[in-house]
Amino acid sequence: MSSVILNNISILNNSGDRFYVSILDGKINTVNAGLIKGQGNSNIINFKDALAFPGLFNAHDHLEFNLFPRLSSKIYRDYLEWGNDIHRLYSIEINTTLNIPIELRMKFGMIKNLFNGITSVIHHGSNSIRKSDQIINVFGSYNYLHSVSLEKNWRIKLNMRSNKLPFIIHLGEGSGETIENEINKLFKWNLFKRKIIAVHGISINANLADKLAALIWCPDSNLFLYKKTANIIELKNKIPILFGSDSNLTSDPNFWNHIRIARQFNALNDEELINSMTSLPGELLNVKGIGKIKNGYQADIVVVKKKSENNYDAFFNVNPEDILIIIRSGKIILFDESLEGECAYLNYNKIKIRGSIKFTDKEIVAIIKKLEDHKVQLPLEISIVD
Repeated sequence: MSSVILNNISILNNSGDRFYVSILDGKINTVNAGLIKGQGNSNIINFKDALAFPGLFNAHDHLEFNLFPRLSSKIYRDYLEWGNDIHRLYSIEINTTLNIPIELRMKFGMIKNLFNGITSVIHHGSNSIRKSDQIINVFGSYNYLHSVSLEKNWRIKLNMRSNKLPFIIHLGEGSGETIENEINKLFKWNLFKRKIIAVHGISINANLADKLAALIWCPDSNLFLYKKTANIIELKNKIPILFGSDSNLTSDPNFWNHIRIARQFNALNDEELINSMTSLPGELLNVKGIGKIKNGYQADIVVVKKKSENNYDAFFNVNPEDILIIIRSGKIILFDESLEGECAYLNYNKIKIRGSIKFTDKEIVAIIKKLEDHKVQLPLEISIVD
């Protein structure tokens, strides 16, 4: 089997400007400094002014909700007030989107993540996705609880599950007495000290952090709904912090805007913020061999236009249209029109993302076509180019 070689790239967290990475059988085979001119029957892709990093890990999304417009009418106290409000005010918008088959909505949720450079996601929901249907890696090795107020029989589920997987639950989403009571109830009824990963955690203080295994931080969604977010500066010293987007129902489809918002908080330094969506999720969730561009690791790699000399500044400057290539498990899934000559052998179809021409495989194009048939305005200005 021929290998793929990414030639003349900078690598995030690696000093030096010129590297080449060879990929074979879905794994990263070698990472070497310098350039390569030719190697047997390898497919060499040459870059100029390009930055590579591991495919991102989005720790929180609801894949079936990414075709909704962002819905809110005010700043809310908590998620319960928000839910009641949007069902009262936006029933037409909600029902229109729900009329699209859930399988199609779930597939688009994966595509939205992919087109942001995300190759792994935690889908927080009860609908599972078969491995064969996964456009990106959908992490499912956890126990799902929605929230204390909306999950039926949550006490029984928390204490009677026989596996040792962590529970992921919305917790501390908002402020006020109801949210404080939810937090206290969950910790009180965690009789067997099950591992709990909280999502949002706006009302969780450092004194309670030792009762959690981790926190998933979703600053863009939090600010949109509540004008506040978790106290990451305090919490990061107590528990691991992972990074999540939430769905388009409450957040920007452009994941890179979330990242820039998080950076502005200065709650995590650049390295901590990058690790929260690359190496840390795999380490925390016991998923081996992901999150690094390193020999033997799974070949989930994104290469983007390098628009700044400093690698960190270049990373935080990215938008979806800047992505040059996305590789998942060694397979090229998307490439930019500037690489059309070197990737022509893939025979991919042309699409447009935020005004930029990309090429992707026929399966993804077929899903986009079905959504266009539903007259849906797709996020990220995604469209098929004839």
